[in-house]
Amino acid sequence: MSGNINITMEYQKVPSKENGGCEKSDIPESYGLGVRHIQVLLGFLSLSVGFIARAHMGVTVVAMSSSLSPQYNISADVTNVTRFVANTTTWEDMDYDNGTLFNEEFEIENSTDGISKIVKRNVPDDGSSVGSSLNRKYNWSKSIQEMVLGSFFLGYTIMMLPMGIVSQKFGWKLPVQIALFVNAIASIAIPWMAAWGGWKAVCACRILQGLSQAGYYPGLQTFTARWSSFGERARFYGWVFTGTTFGTVIAFQMAGLLSASWGWPYTCYAAGCLCLVMFIILTVFGAVTPMDHKTITEQERKFIMGKSTDDGKRKRKLPLKAAVTNKHIMAIFFTHVGSSVAFVFMFTQAPTYIHYILEVDIKKSGLISSMPFVTSFFAGIIYACLSDFLTNRNILSLKTARIAFNSLGQYGMALCFLAISFTKNVELATICLVLSMTTQTAQHSGWMVNYIDLSPAFSGTLLSMGNTIACSFISILPILVSFVVTDVTNQLQWRVIFISMAGLVTVANIIFSLYMSVEVQPFDKDDCEQTETEELQDMKIK
Repeated sequence: MSGNINITMEYQKVPSKENGGCEKSDIPESYGLGVRHIQVLLGFLSLSVGFIARAHMGVTVVAMSSSLSPQYNISADVTNVTRFVANTTTWEDMDYDNGTLFNEEFEIENSTDGISKIVKRNVPDDGSSVGSSLNRKYNWSKSIQEMVLGSFFLGYTIMMLPMGIVSQKFGWKLPVQIALFVNAIASIAIPWMAAWGGWKAVCACRILQGLSQAGYYPGLQTFTARWSSFGERARFYGWVFTGTTFGTVIAFQMAGLLSASWGWPYTCYAAGCLCLVMFIILTVFGAVTPMDHKTITEQERKFIMGKSTDDGKRKRKLPLKAAVTNKHIMAIFFTHVGSSVAFVFMFTQAPTYIHYILEVDIKKSGLISSMPFVTSFFAGIIYACLSDFLTNRNILSLKTARIAFNSLGQYGMALCFLAISFTKNVELATICLVLSMTTQTAQHSGWMVNYIDLSPAFSGTLLSMGNTIACSFISILPILVSFVVTDVTNQLQWRVIFISMAGLVTVANIIFSLYMSVEVQPFDKDDCEQTETEELQDMKIK
């Protein structure tokens, strides 16, 4: 069956109020570049900037944390003492002043071989700071660093379901605007908050960021459902949500370069400024639905909306009981949890693993950490276009395509996680990291877009429910990592975590493949829609 037949069959009728929504009308079989592509670009850029503010902390927390031991060899010439750079094996020149290094007391013991040693240091172990400027280092243990990284998901989890309801009621634009504006303020404030209140104050900023970013996924899920035609659904979804990988690439690169060159606070400043600029752009050019856009043509509006009369103004309540007892929805929830936990593990823990196990310095760590997301960005676009190509031309059924792409994403990641945990070769580990994220992006054309397949009207709310469940498990991830990885230089401890992540995504995909569906579920349909979609559903599942 050709793509044109698919579109013609779906858009055969346009509902109208006069006849209950069943009047026939001419619907364009195709429409080229238009307003909808500009809106997709806005969605992509908004998500990218949000992930910059979210993901850079994986590298930044390493740059801002000092892991000094009580004793280090230093130059015998104490008139030009060198200071140890946090979490690296390099030394930088620093003036000696009154027997104080990083404001820490020490004593010098001369040895016969001409090398002096620091034999007494007052190294605080309570998370306090060393240095006197905003660009200071903090004596944060691995557990404290995990709390800084994990605090984001505390706020994210709390606000996920409420923001899903906001997205359902007001559309995608408002929650994304809130996320951008709040993250702009919080990001810029982090260096001052760290200097004022230490790691607890930074956690407060991260919680605030998480609270606001809870609106991203349900908002953009609603956006895709409202702004994409049926034949473009996987494509548009993939294009928008590759913003997660693109933003992570920029975040890791930016954090590594700015932290090494100017100091870690500049990463926070840059993220905040980007959020503020994107907030202004979205406010001016974004539109909630095709009906709200002022310059869209009537032809393009009909092509997008087809026979739907949903202009985003009519409010419908999700039949909660019918949704949560639906086995197909539950199958998505299971794979949502597995995929999300593994993905968050990758972008929060990869910089630390690369630095301590592969022994790469902080600047190169940011570069290597971003490489997997570079390839996954392009792969995600290819997967999305390929999925629509295969299904629109009936080469694969929609159900087969969803399972195939999801399996590629989750099994591919699982195999790469296993390989990473058994090597210390930088090149081989980098290849595995790249492949893990390159395959992972295929899930955009799997379980993620499947929310819209099952319930176009409530996909945003359903995704927020799935994200709430997933974030409950993600919030446990830092605790699990810090409990198992008590020594960040011990590869065996890291291996336990990597194997656990591989097992989780494997089980999640098996459940999804067994119980998923691509039929619009009964609780999603209006009366007229129930009588008109049977033929379309038959086409989709053949």
